[in-house]
Order: sequence, then structure tokens, then C-alpha cells
Amino acid sequence: MSINHNEIIASRIKELRIKKGISQKTVADFISLSPNAYSRVENGYTQITVQNLYLIAECLNIKIEEILEIEKNVFNNDGAIFGAQKNDG
Repeated sequence: MSINHNEIIASRIKELRIKKGISQKTVADFISLSPNAYSRVENGYTQITVQNLYLIAECLNIKIEEILEIEKNVFNNDGAIFGAQKNDG
């Protein structure tokens, strides 16, 4: 099982934006992207820059940590991500 962190973050951004009742166009304008380019970010097709991640958090009036929260069930007890190869040697 391979985890795509870009898709997880994109999904989280979309979830939080919808919860706040903010349009894609509003966020796109705030971070100086076209609505089409922002849609590609939010759908996980384009990797988000750290700078834009901070700007999105600012636009949504949240801390960046809220975007980066990852469900606990994607981690093993030792902190490794499920599906990652563990090197025992």
C-alpha cells in the first residue's frame, strides 16, 4: 500500500475550505493562482508549495498544523507508515 501525502494534504485542504464555506476562487485569488491551477492543487494533481500551504492556512484562518493533521490509523505503533518497507538490518 502506497500513501500519497500530496493527495492526503489536498483532500484535507478541500475538506477545511468547504467546512469554512470559502470558494476555490477565493483561495485561488488569495494565493495568486488561477482557479484552474488551484483546483489541480486541491485535487492532488499538482504538488503544493510550502509558501502556498501557509497562504492557504492564512486564507482559511487556521493554523497550518490543522492542514497537516494525518489520521492516526495510517501509522504503525512504531510510527512507521503502513505499507512502508521496514529495514531490520
